[in-house]
Amino acid sequence: SGTLTYSNYDTKNSPYGSFPAAMTFTRTAINNPGTIAYSSSTSNYSYGYTYEYNADGYPTKRIDGTNSDTYEYRRL
Repeated sequence: SGTLTYSNYDTKNSPYGSFPAAMTFTRTAINNPGTIAYSSSTSNYSYGYTYEYNADGYPTKRIDGTNSDTYEYRRL
């Protein structure tokens, strides 16, 4: 087993930060990590992220070099 470390948080809203307390998990934070690192006895790696945001300050896209994730939000 290894350890994930999240760091270099931005000042924008995280889509995970609004989850109810009963649904919290490791990635829950009010801001978005700029770096995620993994370390174990057999493997070590780190990813740096940049984000694109909507008018409400939530990420619409997370980019790590050649890969990206897109987020879509709906108002309830």
